[in-house]
Amino acid sequence: MIESSGHRPAQLASPSLTRACMALAVAVLIGLAVIGAVAKERQGADGLQAAGVAAFTCWFSATAALLLAGSLRHTGHSVSGILGGTLLRTMIPLAVAAVTQASGSPLAEAGLFGYLVLFFLLTLTIETLLLVWLLRPDLKMPAGKNRREAV
Repeated sequence: MIESSGHRPAQLASPSLTRACMALAVAVLIGLAVIGAVAKERQGADGLQAAGVAAFTCWFSATAALLLAGSLRHTGHSVSGILGGTLLRTMIPLAVAAVTQASGSPLAEAGLFGYLVLFFLLTLTIETLLLVWLLRPDLKMPAGKNRREAV
C-alpha cells in the first residue's frame, strides 16, 4: 500500500463510469474465451454460439445496470438506481432464457440456460465489486486527524 502523509494509507481513486464499464467488458471477454473454448469442445459450434449469446446478454444487462446505478450515484436516488439496475440485470437474462426454452431452439439444446447462469454469476460478481468501488463515500480528512476525531 502507498503511504500518504499523516500515517494513513492512500485510498484508490474511484474509477470513472466509463472505466468501470470497460472493466466489465474485459471480464466478460475473458470469461467468454474460457467458457467458449469449453463449450466448443463439448457441443461444437452450437455450444460456442450459446456461450456467445449468454455472454452478450449478461454483459448488456450488467452494463445497463451499472450505467443506471452509476449515473444516479451522486443524487438522492442512488438506492433507486441500484434497485432498478438489479431489475434490469435480472429480467433481461431471464427473458432470453424463457423465450429460448419456449421456442425449443438449437441454442436451448446447446445449453444456453447453463451458460446464462455462468455468465450471470460472473457479471454479478464483477458488477458488484465495481459498484462498491464507484459508490463508496469519499473520506477526505485533514492529514493530522484520525477517523475518531473526525466523527
